[in-house]
Amino acid sequence: MDNLNAYKIDLYNEGKSIGDKLKYHRLKAGLTQDKLAKIMGLSNGVSIKSIELNQKLISRKLSEKLANYFNLGTKFFYDDYLEDTDMVSEALKSYRIKNNLSIPQICEKLNISKTAWRYWENSRSYISRSSYAILKKNNIL
Repeated sequence: MDNLNAYKIDLYNEGKSIGDKLKYHRLKAGLTQDKLAKIMGLSNGVSIKSIELNQKLISRKLSEKLANYFNLGTKFFYDDYLEDTDMVSEALKSYRIKNNLSIPQICEKLNISKTAWRYWENSRSYISRSSYAILKKNNIL
C-alpha cells in the first residue's frame, strides 16, 4: 500500500490513453490495482494493470462502472470503438438506405453475415472490434 506514494501524480495531466486516465484516477483516489479490481468485482488487479498498460481493451460495462465510481461522465473511459458503436444502429441503417443497398447487398460487399447486420441495425448486439474495423475501413462509421 505504501507503494502508492512512490508514484507522482501530475494533477494537470491525466494522460491521453484510457490506461493513463485510469491510472491517474486510481492513484488520485489512493487505490491499488487490487483494491480497484475488488471494487469493480474483478478477481484481481491483473485486469486493471493490463488496461493501464494498454495491453487489454476495456469493455463497455467496465468502462461505465469505472466512470460511475470516479464520478465521471459515463463515456469518460470510452475509446473510438466504444464511442462509435454506442448508438450504431441508426448510422448503419442510414448508410444502407442512403446508398440504396439492401441488407444482402451490403453484407455481400463487406463479407459480413446478414444475421449480424440485422442484429446491429436492430440494436440486438454490439459490433465486434474486428467488424468495427471493417466498417471504419469502408467509411461506414
